[in-house]
Amino acid sequence: MVSNYSWVLKLNYRDLFYELTEESSLAIMCFLMNGHSRNYFLPIETKNEDGTITYDTEIDADKDEMFDQICLMITSDMFRKELGENLVSFAGTTEGYWKDLEPKGKKYMIISMGSGDFVRSSGLSGGDLSSADIKNKFVIIDGIDYKSNYSTHQLLYMEV
Repeated sequence: MVSNYSWVLKLNYRDLFYELTEESSLAIMCFLMNGHSRNYFLPIETKNEDGTITYDTEIDADKDEMFDQICLMITSDMFRKELGENLVSFAGTTEGYWKDLEPKGKKYMIISMGSGDFVRSSGLSGGDLSSADIKNKFVIIDGIDYKSNYSTHQLLYMEV
């Protein structure tokens, strides 16, 4: 749909989003996995000449509302239930070492992880992303290395 009917999506992505929030969390996640469609729903960051950062959601109230609904959706128990096996989780301490969770060569979208945890593309030394870098950004990486010192923290992700 995104590739062949992008013009339809551009005209009607708001209505589609609100319809899907009631029908399919998985479909919304699929839109976030796609490089072309994710910009309809996630804030786009712009660095101004003076170095300040602004987001398009500051002037687009509809997009801000859709983004808020996505952030709320991923915290619900129903979200986990609807996504079922499509949502992968890992919990456990890695004792300060990187744990290879997923191999390089496959893309994964990080949904959430605990504060103080780190994730990076598989084998990418220096590409560490903290929970602050990940929170509500739905970052897509190539493979997954994960580091956590907390056995109760959980990493949630999906294969793209």
